[in-house]
Amino acid sequence: MDEDVRAFGTELGRRAVARDWPAVHAMLAISFAGGKLRDIPAEVTDDNVRYWMKLRVQCSDEQMDELGFDCFCEVWMAVVETAEGLRVGYWSQGAY
Repeated sequence: MDEDVRAFGTELGRRAVARDWPAVHAMLAISFAGGKLRDIPAEVTDDNVRYWMKLRVQCSDEQMDELGFDCFCEVWMAVVETAEGLRVGYWSQGAY
């Protein structure tokens, strides 16, 4: 994984953990409205996809002991190159 893609994923995760939803939305290239599982939009192409990324928001050791699971959510996303820079062109939340 290229360092800029890794930094993009880290920043997206940081914004999600902070519940900064406007900042998360600003990192999306398409609407996230509707169901959790969607067709990949035509705008996401072989030419602009940089990486298929899995982002996990993990629990602390204390939260794992208290809650009985190891991560809060898992999201699969296509990171795409746009005129504005890297953006999420598609995402699908995991089964958690």
